[in-house]
Amino acid sequence: MGEGPSKPDPKALGPLFTAIPMPREHAVYVGDWDLDVDTARGGGAPSIAVLSGGIPRHTLLRKGIPEDHILARLRDLPSLI
Repeated sequence: MGEGPSKPDPKALGPLFTAIPMPREHAVYVGDWDLDVDTARGGGAPSIAVLSGGIPRHTLLRKGIPEDHILARLRDLPSLI
């Protein structure tokens, strides 16, 4: 693994946005764990949650993920694009 911070440290997103010059609000962080939500939020990127990680929908809703940003399966992602 490379040097520097790693997930769940939101600073881990910095090198990505340096390498790919894109505004953070135009990107999306997809994850299946509640710490993925924290990483995205702390790194200034919107997030989409996938239920495959075992985190219940109600937990993700409590963390502020909108209902339409919670997917049952990753293959459902194109429906949000």
